Amino acid sequence: LLIQYDYILTAQDKFDEALHFLDSACSVNACKQKCDVMRFKIYITQKELEKAEEYYNKALNSGYKRTEDDDFYVAYLYNKTGRRKDALPILNNSIKRDENLLKGNLNSLWFKLIDLRLVTAYALLGDNKKALYYLSELEKSGLYEWSFMIRTFPGFDNLRNDPKFNEIVKRIEDKRAVIRAQVKEMEKRGEINM
Repeated sequence: LLIQYDYILTAQDKFDEALHFLDSACSVNACKQKCDVMRFKIYITQKELEKAEEYYNKALNSGYKRTEDDDFYVAYLYNKTGRRKDALPILNNSIKRDENLLKGNLNSLWFKLIDLRLVTAYALLGDNKKALYYLSELEKSGLYEWSFMIRTFPGFDNLRNDPKFNEIVKRIEDKRAVIRAQVKEMEKRGEINM
């Protein structure tokens, strides 16, 4: 729950509030590693790479083991700090893992997130064609709640001026807005209680 709230704040570009929340929560909870990893991700999003690496190293030094959710942040950090040769195996392993998982044709929410991971990996590699392919697949999947990642993660900067990228992102955000409006209307009518 701690990390989910922090993701919400980060998705809303409320970085200072997210960091303040982590300071408060981590002072009373035994979740220092998770807090350090969240700080790492927030600082990557803000392109404050020295601070990001400081918190990532703190987490690692306290026994934290990198997860697949961290891969893109770490790869971005390595790319931007002159360690591309360290980023490449992370991205190539992620792509291999996720493309193999897609071959299973499973249709769960978790497997829809694979498209987002592939968009991100290919964007970081600079393969815009494949990144746009998987972004299109992400749009087809109906997974619209993660569009904030595309909007905020700096690994997509090389695509931000691409008209096709912007068209797909706009359609995803428009569909998300329609669904949210429908939920609000249902709530007003008393059909659901959120």
